[in-house]
Amino acid sequence: MGGRRLLNSDLPARVLSRIPGGLGAYTKVRRFAGRHLIPARSEWVQVQGGLASGLWIHINLADEKTWWLGTHEPETQAALRQVLSSDTVLYDVGAHIGFYALPAARLGAEVIAFEPDPDNAARLRAHVDRNHLGDKVRTVEAAAWSNSCSSITFRRGWPRSQGGVSWRNRQPVLAGGEIIEVATVCLDDFIAGGGPVADVIKVDVEGSESEVLKGAANTLRDHHPALIVEVHTAAECVAVTQILESAAYAARWETPPEGFPRQCFAVAFNPRS
Repeated sequence: MGGRRLLNSDLPARVLSRIPGGLGAYTKVRRFAGRHLIPARSEWVQVQGGLASGLWIHINLADEKTWWLGTHEPETQAALRQVLSSDTVLYDVGAHIGFYALPAARLGAEVIAFEPDPDNAARLRAHVDRNHLGDKVRTVEAAAWSNSCSSITFRRGWPRSQGGVSWRNRQPVLAGGEIIEVATVCLDDFIAGGGPVADVIKVDVEGSESEVLKGAANTLRDHHPALIVEVHTAAECVAVTQILESAAYAARWETPPEGFPRQCFAVAFNPRS
């Protein structure tokens, strides 16, 4: 039922704030506060709103304030609210610091968090421990990919959320950091090796979304998980669309005015009951 609601509802909708009169002044005050009043240091804070409200995370208040405020990707947060429950298995692919993994676990879902960047993975584990969610979140320090291998090149980002696999024509769209080597895991291999079957797969890998879905071909065909995929380029949009069509998925897209990244919300035509 969650997948049906995800596809058929009018979410995710853009929430437009209308402030009579003082919008310009309000914007200037917010910009001043962001530049001068928020300290540029890392510390433990509780998320102020959204799906993760009240959870503890260790962040740089100046550079990562959307996570602190809980305003990061409101459409994805709204979609996850619809599909998560106490018996859900969520694959959080590109989990970063756990902004989605943590609240999903708090709601009772079993979360498999795939995160290849070692710094992100370390922060994610620390967040899981601080919020006492170790029995619900498993961190897999690897990049989800079309095949499993011991090493592939990965370009780190700044912020770290922008890193991604850097291999042949697959490049993270905004990353400009150092190149490191990370392991990859195919989601089909992960399940074949004893991992729990996903009910929901959330993908945010900065430009290689289709490679993740290729590695989940059997999972899509046999188990029909709901999908929430952030797509970063026109080429990936075409590739993801083709994969979803071949797997008999119906998709709804949310496209921002600038074009990308855009959100894809998809469910199988005949999902399991």
